[in-house]
Amino acid sequence: MNKVTWTIENTPFLFQYDYFNQGRSYIHYGKFVHPNFGIYTYPKNTNEIPLGWRQCFNDLEYREQRSIRNFFGYLTPEDLFQNLEKGKLEFSDSLHFIDVKELNEIINEEVKFDYKFTPICDGGYESINTYIYIKELKLYRRFTLKHSGEFTIDQESERIDYLIKQVGLDLLYT
Repeated sequence: MNKVTWTIENTPFLFQYDYFNQGRSYIHYGKFVHPNFGIYTYPKNTNEIPLGWRQCFNDLEYREQRSIRNFFGYLTPEDLFQNLEKGKLEFSDSLHFIDVKELNEIINEEVKFDYKFTPICDGGYESINTYIYIKELKLYRRFTLKHSGEFTIDQESERIDYLIKQVGLDLLYT
């Protein structure tokens, strides 16, 4: 298969399932669901750690403050495309049923920016996120749709739950 050239034009948005744990050992894996190219699994090889992973920053003024805890953060296109390069194509298809305008509408109307702290301190989480390119900022904005671990985020929205099922990420999230 030909190597994909990631661009803002062919990547208006992305979905992601992400699992991270540093409790007993360092584990980090997941999937990106790309609207035009399909499903990319990372890391490329089982039991490999995706080194050089770029985390979101949550403040436009202080971009060096990156963290896995930035549930609603930003990434530069270069950083997001670097993370995509750490994956391998698992399934090739496009998401014809999702329109970026409709996705933006759902996110703007349904996403709540709050979370609950839970007394689980194993240093791990699993989450479902979406990244949407914000033209005015020239950045991708990450929205956490579901998250479990030390913090719990559940948007409690039928439209978001339906969207997660349409993309197929509900099958991964436990």
